[in-house]
Amino acid sequence: MQPGRSQVHLLSYLIASILLAALHVGLLAELSPMIARDTILTLSPVNRTLLVVLTCVASVALALFCAGKTRYLQNTIASNGSFKASSPSAFRFSLTAALDTGLTLIVLWAAMSLAPQVFYTLYQWVIPGLPLQWVVSPVSLTQVVSLVNLDATDSLSTLSAGFLILVITLATVLSWLHLAGTFIWHNPSHH
Repeated sequence: MQPGRSQVHLLSYLIASILLAALHVGLLAELSPMIARDTILTLSPVNRTLLVVLTCVASVALALFCAGKTRYLQNTIASNGSFKASSPSAFRFSLTAALDTGLTLIVLWAAMSLAPQVFYTLYQWVIPGLPLQWVVSPVSLTQVVSLVNLDATDSLSTLSAGFLILVITLATVLSWLHLAGTFIWHNPSHH
């Protein structure tokens, strides 16, 4: 019995998270010093909790949006029903998978560009006297590369943003690879 697409998306996120954690297991030893020097400790326990909750909610919302986008595109491709590895629809499948991965990267770039404003607004609420200002600027390619390098000298926010980018991107790719395998290996018209 094949898992449903929702289960495949969840499994893709789980596999991506485990794979990235295994590849960066050395960072786990560095978490304690990272937490000790992070600015989150300057906040009150209530504000710290609020920041963590906001971060988790925003991360889950971003992951769900990207998974929903991928699922929609995959349902569109799958509903065609004529996918064969040697047919022109294989090209369309590959093109859609590449387009979806590119769209995922654009959504992540936009989220990383807007995130500072969201968090600055939160800080304005919890730290009296912060000026009202716009802090958003597009994230550069250099900054994105820096985020996904997952370095132990990063702040917790930088490390979590980089991990989120990698997990969502890898989960998108894994989901498409699973669907490609389902069509190629389980499609009776292919055999």
